[in-house]
Amino acid sequence: MAKMSMLEKLVVNSNLDYLFHKYFGISKLLKNISTPLNGSILEVGAGVGITTNFLANKFPNSSITAVDYDEKQVEIAKQKNLNPNVIFQQADATNLSFSEKSFDFCFAILVFHHVVDFPKAISEVYRVLKSNGKFYIYDIPAKTWNPFHRWVKLGQPGIFSKGEFIKLLEQAGFKILNVKSKLGFIIECYKI
Repeated sequence: MAKMSMLEKLVVNSNLDYLFHKYFGISKLLKNISTPLNGSILEVGAGVGITTNFLANKFPNSSITAVDYDEKQVEIAKQKNLNPNVIFQQADATNLSFSEKSFDFCFAILVFHHVVDFPKAISEVYRVLKSNGKFYIYDIPAKTWNPFHRWVKLGQPGIFSKGEFIKLLEQAGFKILNVKSKLGFIIECYKI
C-alpha cells in the first residue's frame, strides 16, 4: 500500500471532498442501502474521517473501526472525531491486524485505486468479514484514469477495470448483489 501524495491529500482532506461525498460519493452508495446496518463496521481507507462521519450518522447503532495506511491521516481523524462509536487506527489494507470474522460489514470508499496490491486487500476484507457479511465499495476504474494519475504523478495506483474488479471479488469468494456505474462504480456483495 502507498501513502497519498501531498496533492492527493490536499484534495481528499478539503471541503470539496466533503461536498463531493455529500452529494455524489458515499451519499450515492448509502442511498442504495435500505435497511439499517446494526453491528460492527470496518471502513478501509478512512483518511481523515470524512466518509466515516457519513457512516456514523447513517448507522448510529453500529460500532465503526476506521483504518487508514497513513499515520498522519489517522491522527487528524482522531483529533476531529466526536463520535464514541468510532475508533480510528492505522492499518495496511493488504495486511489487516484483525482476526478472522471480526466484522459484520465493510466499506471501502475510493480506496482500491490507491492500493497497488488490491487483490490482497480484497482477500483481507474477505478474511475479516463474518459469514454473510456485506462489503460495500465505491471506486473508480483506474485503467480509465491511469494516464491522469501518471501525468500528475499521483503515485502507483491499483490498476483495474470494473469487470476485472468484480472478477477478483468473485475469486475471493464474494457473491455480487448489486453493481451500479457511470464514471465510478458502486458494488454491494457479501461473503459466501
